Amino acid sequence: MRIENEDTAIKTIGITGVQKGAGVTHLSIMLGNYIRAKLNKNVTIIEMNQSGAFKELKEYYLAKHKHEQEYDTFSISEVTYYYKVEKEMLGMIFNLCRDYVIIDFGEINEECTKEFLKCNIKIVVGNLNPWNRTKLISYMEFFISRDYLGKIKYVSRFITKDEIRHIKNIYKTNIYAQPFEPDPFLIHGCNFEFLENLL
Repeated sequence: MRIENEDTAIKTIGITGVQKGAGVTHLSIMLGNYIRAKLNKNVTIIEMNQSGAFKELKEYYLAKHKHEQEYDTFSISEVTYYYKVEKEMLGMIFNLCRDYVIIDFGEINEECTKEFLKCNIKIVVGNLNPWNRTKLISYMEFFISRDYLGKIKYVSRFITKDEIRHIKNIYKTNIYAQPFEPDPFLIHGCNFEFLENLL
């Protein structure tokens, strides 16, 4: 994966979740559309998991699109999507990209962790409701123990301002409450600040 610190280099954003259904794909699409529409930057979103969500997305939004391109790619609202991507394909895809690449890793696992940690911006999605909080907390502790304190941003869909303060005080890390946004292609202005904080 090509990662540089120059302003002209591609900025990579890795998004992973502590469990299936955490909202990684929704956040990836939402952030990609924000970057394209609000910041006027080129965006590519790569699905590096086996969920098949992007294939379904393509079929839903591009029902009349019959042409299969190499590496299974398509575009919606000037954002380019790749699905069925393996690690070996990243170099070729990166050579075609500019500005931002968002990688949807799906549920976190040992295989994706190495690539995730190479990204410029690292985001972990989970929930801090009582029946799911231990999963997110355990990943915070895992990354902190490996010297990633302050280098990973955490997002929870169900969290109060008091809980955010509590987590920040204990773990000294960045955690954000994900606002309700039913359609990740049509982002309300009130949610721009949340997305900007992730960049």
